[in-house]
Amino acid sequence: MDGKKVRAVAEWTAPSKVADLRSFLGLANYYRRFIKGYSKIVNPLTDLLKKDQKWEWTVKCQSAFDLLKQAVSSEPVLKLPEFDKPFEVQTDASDRAIGGVLVQDKHPIAFESRKLKDAEMRYSTHEKEMTGVIHCLDAWKHYLLGTKFTVVTDNVANTYFKTQKKLTPKQARWQEFLGEYDFDWVHRPGKHNDVADALSRKAVEEYVAALTLIESDFLERIRESSQNDAVYMKLVEQVGAGHIRKYWLNDGLLYAKGGRAYVPSGPLRRQLLRETHDPQWVGHPGIDRMLALLSRRYYWPKMEYDVEAYVRTCLQTGGKSPAAYRFARAKQELLDEAKDSLSKAQRRMKKYADLGRRDVEFSVGENVLLKLTPQIWKKISSKTVHHGLIPKYDGPFEILKKVGNVAYRLRLPDRLKIHPTIHVSFLKKYHEDALKETRKQAARAPPVIRQEFDKDV
Repeated sequence: MDGKKVRAVAEWTAPSKVADLRSFLGLANYYRRFIKGYSKIVNPLTDLLKKDQKWEWTVKCQSAFDLLKQAVSSEPVLKLPEFDKPFEVQTDASDRAIGGVLVQDKHPIAFESRKLKDAEMRYSTHEKEMTGVIHCLDAWKHYLLGTKFTVVTDNVANTYFKTQKKLTPKQARWQEFLGEYDFDWVHRPGKHNDVADALSRKAVEEYVAALTLIESDFLERIRESSQNDAVYMKLVEQVGAGHIRKYWLNDGLLYAKGGRAYVPSGPLRRQLLRETHDPQWVGHPGIDRMLALLSRRYYWPKMEYDVEAYVRTCLQTGGKSPAAYRFARAKQELLDEAKDSLSKAQRRMKKYADLGRRDVEFSVGENVLLKLTPQIWKKISSKTVHHGLIPKYDGPFEILKKVGNVAYRLRLPDRLKIHPTIHVSFLKKYHEDALKETRKQAARAPPVIRQEFDKDV
């Protein structure tokens, strides 16, 4: 049997509390009719579910647990697929994990389970359920592509996903992926979807166990601090009695939704606020980022108000994080480098352009032509003429004096109502025609042509 098919069951760790055991037995009970001597095997485990029974995980309990895992993940419970019969994909999702089972004739073919990524944990319930479906179909595509099958989910919104009109980019990718498969949706409430539900919650319990192992020192401090918090102790009592389902107990400590440790009031909360905000490597986060960092692993009522108060009263921050300063400095360095490169390029281009450039110089008494621009034309003529019809030059005019290095004073007629000092860029050397007297001049057309037509009506 392929190990990947049964890994989700084979790697199931031993339960550490009643809730864990009930989750596992929910899966085992579903296949009890295929397990020989099921009642006898499960007896040590069901004894732990009795009222007022002290939790004690014995060798018999471990043996029964291992036997059931072996039975569920082997024949006759687990069977090989028959491709002439329809498949059924059962999926479910919890706050931190997704799970599924591939079924045929009520026998499991393969199991699948994994924890959600950090980004996926922020999905809505509907999107978490869809993530489970997408993951399972992709894992079992070698069974499902080209066949007609059924997808069972406990989220009724999923059954309308194929006809959903407004889609986010992520949902559009999902819909494109699902278009490769031929299947029907079936809604089945969670209480009737035991196997997938148990697989999805298995990873949550493993997450709490891993969290407890990693942060055992801090959790021990929570245990000590909780003795001085009357509200915390009251919650422990009510949760233990089953009056409150918002929290759950694990090794005497309170946990909130998502496997987050409940932190009692007092110095521990202030320590977490300080350690989340003040270290240099964190970068003095703002309210939203600090709340996101804290709420991944810890919880206490009105945490957001405490975070906001701490950030607003912190005098060390200047309104911008070190990352913002680094970004601004890097951007300024790039701008300075670009300016230097442009200046170097301009100087280099000017150097080669000046090699062929000669300053235009005229002598006093020399005749030149004056360039007529639309602005100059307006001063010398009252006629409105299209700029394309304005003569380019007028003249010739005699140079009277050189003014500075780049201007000349001209002898201008009274009709030109402009200042006589003209920049050299508006002047052009006049070349007199030596054959002017003998050359035949072309007759000019009259300035205005009028033509009348007689028409009889």
